[in-house]
Amino acid sequence: MAKIEYAIIFARSARKELERLDPAQVNRIFPIIESLAQNPRPTKCKKLSDLQNLWRIRIGDYRLTRLNK
Repeated sequence: MAKIEYAIIFARSARKELERLDPAQVNRIFPIIESLAQNPRPTKCKKLSDLQNLWRIRIGDYRLTRLNK
């Protein structure tokens, strides 16, 4: 069975936020972001109830919000 891989596209604002973070924080966050290409809904992913197609993943003090298209 073929493995499906998803594209990860950063909003400009998200890219700028990552550039401002301490390198240690980026090293903690970025592998989780990259893993979303293989598994877009990991076990800790929660659907935002108010908004359609938005999901969040907590990474320490940070919240990654993703759009499910």
